[in-house]
Amino acid sequence: MILQTYLLHNKPCCCLTAGMEPRIFAQSTITQYLHDTGFRISTGNSVQPFYLNETAAFFNAEKKREEMGIIFPFTDVQPLISFAADPNTDRGDAVRELYRLFTMLLDAHTAGAMSDPFFRTAMAAPLCLLRDTASHDLIILPPRLVQRCTLAAPKTALTHHYPYMHPDGERTPLPRAAYFLLSALSYRCLTAKAPFNAAAIPFADMDGEHPEKQDTKVQQHKKEGTSGTAEQLVQNIRDGVYIPIGFRCPKLVKEVQALINEGLALTTQQTTQTIPSGCEQLCAYRSTASPLFYTDIPHAADTSNTANSAAAPATSTEQVSQKQLTAFIQTERKRINRKRFLARNAGKLTAAAAGIIILIAAAIGIIRTLNKPPETAGLSPEAVVQGFYTAVGVLDQARVTAYTKNKAGSEYEGLLVHLFVTSKMREAYERKKIYYNPHEFLEICTAVHSQQHVQPPAGADTEPERYKTAVIAALNGGSIYGLSQLAISPAADENSFDVSFYYWVPLFSSEKTAALMDESEEFLTARSFFPLQVLQYRDRVHVIQAAGSFFIGKIEPVERTVLVESSTALIEQTQLPREQQPEYLRASSKNYT
Repeated sequence: MILQTYLLHNKPCCCLTAGMEPRIFAQSTITQYLHDTGFRISTGNSVQPFYLNETAAFFNAEKKREEMGIIFPFTDVQPLISFAADPNTDRGDAVRELYRLFTMLLDAHTAGAMSDPFFRTAMAAPLCLLRDTASHDLIILPPRLVQRCTLAAPKTALTHHYPYMHPDGERTPLPRAAYFLLSALSYRCLTAKAPFNAAAIPFADMDGEHPEKQDTKVQQHKKEGTSGTAEQLVQNIRDGVYIPIGFRCPKLVKEVQALINEGLALTTQQTTQTIPSGCEQLCAYRSTASPLFYTDIPHAADTSNTANSAAAPATSTEQVSQKQLTAFIQTERKRINRKRFLARNAGKLTAAAAGIIILIAAAIGIIRTLNKPPETAGLSPEAVVQGFYTAVGVLDQARVTAYTKNKAGSEYEGLLVHLFVTSKMREAYERKKIYYNPHEFLEICTAVHSQQHVQPPAGADTEPERYKTAVIAALNGGSIYGLSQLAISPAADENSFDVSFYYWVPLFSSEKTAALMDESEEFLTARSFFPLQVLQYRDRVHVIQAAGSFFIGKIEPVERTVLVESSTALIEQTQLPREQQPEYLRASSKNYT
């Protein structure tokens, strides 16, 4: 524990241990947090700020070295985490006291006594919340300072930090983060256990099964004493690996069970409007007028079977049977292991699915070729060329293959297969449009233009950026693919044609790809750009005749010029006046495929 009591000038003092030797402490960034404010909230919601300005060196007997400590201006205090598990306190009295103190914290924040950033950091540093055992005041240590000291002690962080903080506390709504912390503290207060642990095997070390009922992996896990890591503990929180409170406290009223389980379940489908009421409803049980426990366990059983359910099962017996708990753990363990297996092997499964799709597409193409007349039957040479490029523009790889001989369309087919498989898999998974054709994209740009202010406010130098952001948001994660300004004209040779068009492909340039290799995942998901190139294409297409039908026998590339190498450049060009826009943007809508 990072909170320790030492003798200073022959007087006991409580301090926050930094876990550093004096020389390292003096050079550490932790000294920046010594100026942060703490708060004491007294009965009647009186909020008094304080500062931890005094430090001293103490001898750490365990590490056999001197370490620095930050001295508190008070001594008789206890962390809420420790208070919640105090065996000398009645569980009912303890949980009501917890809710009373948490209500004081919520009221102080609502009244503006502390800022949102301070409150958010406090929700991510559970050890900063203390109870004055003499005055029953709530003391909030500077949360950034406590968090820094906690993370410097991995064992303490694993047992007194991570199990109680929302893993997405920096991004989740403040009420949600508070609700999670209060639910976790309630769980500890009622069971003397943390709701989550760092076991690699779901529910291992939770004392839920008899040794003879455990599988070999769980027994080996306990035999080796695997402690786990912070990453594993966070993963367990995300997967909902906890025993619902009803199994631990069957006499706890069903409404409180539901509220605690709901607060711990990150996957609960809740709106931000209903989350504060959950926290407030728990705090309402600070009053003795609201019973916490049944005199007799209710006979009506709740048959929920998942850890993420809103309420845990209740039975007519005083103690939930070991058989029920074992069955619950086995069911949940299978579900979570299956989920983790799919997550670990998502890449392999995706590759396998892509391979299957390609094989199926190839098989369908072969069967159609063998059993049906050619798709080009009855078409003129120019119609065959028109049909081929139309198919390229709509990712119709089957028609591209059917309209060619001698692998004439191989330059296009490789890209089509890649984009077709990618789009179908993403459409099935994300349930949204993935590729927009050039005409649809320009319609989006026109709509965004119409929604922008005609005259930006004075000093509004971010209008282009707002426009870019709005266009990317309208695409909703999609990109652009297709042909524009397709033109086909007879060439000098018989049954040969000159074809020109602009090709819009959702690919990064080689330079952009190399740059992205060094970027962080957070940067890549920021969605400030999307893959795109626009190229000028000109082909000489030769049409041949086979079995009474015309096919494309050869495509000679004449020009492949890159006009645009990034989505940023494209969006900037769409903002230009119509007469200043490049030719590929000024075509009529009927020329888009």
